[in-house]
Amino acid sequence: MKISRTAGWLIALTVGGCSGSSLPKHVLKMPLGVRSDYHVNISNWPVDPNSDEMIAASGHNPILNLGYGGHEYPVNPESSPRPWSINGFPVLDIGDYTQIPLVAVRNSAGWEGIDDGYDQGNSVPKAFWPIPDSLKDPALQYAFQGARSAVDDPMVGSYHDKHLILFDSTRLWLWEMFNLVWHPDTNEWTQASGQWTDLSKPPSESHGHGMAGASGVPFSPGMISYEELFVDSAEVNHGNFADMALLRFAVVPPARHTDGTGGPDAPPTGSRLRLKASKDISHFPPELQKLFRAWKTYGLITCDSSGNLDPEKRASEGDLMPSYFFDPRWDAVFDAWKALGYQIFTDDFEIVAPSNALDDTTESARASRERRRRAPIWRRSYHRRGRPSDLS
Repeated sequence: MKISRTAGWLIALTVGGCSGSSLPKHVLKMPLGVRSDYHVNISNWPVDPNSDEMIAASGHNPILNLGYGGHEYPVNPESSPRPWSINGFPVLDIGDYTQIPLVAVRNSAGWEGIDDGYDQGNSVPKAFWPIPDSLKDPALQYAFQGARSAVDDPMVGSYHDKHLILFDSTRLWLWEMFNLVWHPDTNEWTQASGQWTDLSKPPSESHGHGMAGASGVPFSPGMISYEELFVDSAEVNHGNFADMALLRFAVVPPARHTDGTGGPDAPPTGSRLRLKASKDISHFPPELQKLFRAWKTYGLITCDSSGNLDPEKRASEGDLMPSYFFDPRWDAVFDAWKALGYQIFTDDFEIVAPSNALDDTTESARASRERRRRAPIWRRSYHRRGRPSDLS
């Protein structure tokens, strides 16, 4: 692998065995000018009166994995015989999206109402997604989450999540697509859902009615960056997206949806967790101290739930997983984190107000909740607000 850095926040990879297809540069961190819910300073927000109970319902387990969605290997080598692994979520910089033909992507999960590739009320997808044609190549590495290729179907190969994330660095526009699959036999793309976000605007004005994760909150602006921790001298100016094992089937802003399967005492989706000011971080390496200071200032937003109800399994896998950008240099960091003994625990955090969750309290809402819980995870939704938005 040959690595060369450009522009300070992009990385170009030249990888063997790619059949000559070109891979867009990887975004190593979000550039200046990005605005998101993760950039809100919550250091002085009051603690939610139910914080202790919600944290206790989630457990005491340490953060065993500094990154959700990364350090994955092909799960089924027989159907996907690729030897490489991948650390973090790849985010591909496509440059000016108008130079790429927009393609229609058919929704394969019955989520047309919350997929930006559809006008609301219309069952026919529109040409909306600037997917580079080169990504169809099944030999292309490091484009999709989990080292998967375009033709890998997560619902057939049991690969769990598979995201494709595209970024227009000239406009600060973001496309996040969930379980995107290329079908060469029918010459079409399908996905479970997708979301477009204008990261140059305030979060309240930035996106349409879609979603690419369980909460509807775009997760890419809230990912941990190796560059920010180990290269930049400045402090990290944003918080992080986090997967939490147990979340209540309820939402608080900025979340618009939930896939929560935890009990009534668990935090609602969208809760903001803040590392307690009293947590001693002085013995950690300086780079990790920088990350933990950001957690004390900007916190974590619980945007997804693993739904892991087994306490023993949570003890081995952790309760809380932040997400991070793909970067080949993460391996040494994970080894150091393991050597430190995973010294950040779930109950080192507190949940800040407001937590006025929109709970299911009526009989009809409870029935609706049960229907969603019986549905596959990619079909669950608790849609609060949204508006159609076209690219122009």
